[in-house]
Amino acid sequence: MARERFTHAEARRPFHPFCAVLLLITLALTGCGGSGKTETVTRVPGTPFDELGLKARLLQDTDIWFYSFRGTIDQGSGDVPITGRVERLVEKVNVSGQNYRALADIFLLSSVFGDGIATSTQYFRQDNSSRQITTYGVNENGNLRMYAQPQEPLLKTGNVGDSASQTLTYADGTVETVRQTVVGTELITVPAGKFMTYKIEGTRQSPTQTITFTNWYSRQLGSFVRSDDASTLSNGQTITRHMELTSTNVTPAD
Repeated sequence: MARERFTHAEARRPFHPFCAVLLLITLALTGCGGSGKTETVTRVPGTPFDELGLKARLLQDTDIWFYSFRGTIDQGSGDVPITGRVERLVEKVNVSGQNYRALADIFLLSSVFGDGIATSTQYFRQDNSSRQITTYGVNENGNLRMYAQPQEPLLKTGNVGDSASQTLTYADGTVETVRQTVVGTELITVPAGKFMTYKIEGTRQSPTQTITFTNWYSRQLGSFVRSDDASTLSNGQTITRHMELTSTNVTPAD
């Protein structure tokens, strides 16, 4: 790999409040999160995923992806820039006596407010045959929230042009609405290389915020290659984020 994992000194950096604000929009990156039923699904003729020859990856516990990070937080008097990097990894975990696999994002960020680390984790299981991922809960900086029901992907398979919306319910009663559309395929170049991706646009609404996002997702790598998103909080504060894959130890699925 082109980069080592975070050092112990970096991992001991304190959690900073500005990291918590940025994590409000983390789930736009990692997928749908939550549970509920699909309200609307619109099929538009296009190119089926599998016909593009992009086989979904069976995630391994050794998988690691590294991303560059830049973003802004509106502090009223202007946007404050934030920079850093993100490590995403897969590992085995036990939550309340249940065995899951975890997709963990570790944010190492810097701004004029200081430096800090923030974490966000999704608990999932993946079917070895279909390679479909089912998620069961999230943990953001130690705040564990399990879903009322296991959550399957909002856009499982289908065509470029597929769109879907879903009402998500957490076990704590929190309700969110997610809408996603596969707007096309794009061959994009990032520091880690050139990848064929599915460009997915969407929104995520909750009582505390509204997020708009665009993800360039690689089924072969099992993760996104690039992501852009913006969030408007209920207090009017705005946040933007941009991430690009810089290196990974993942070999694309055949």
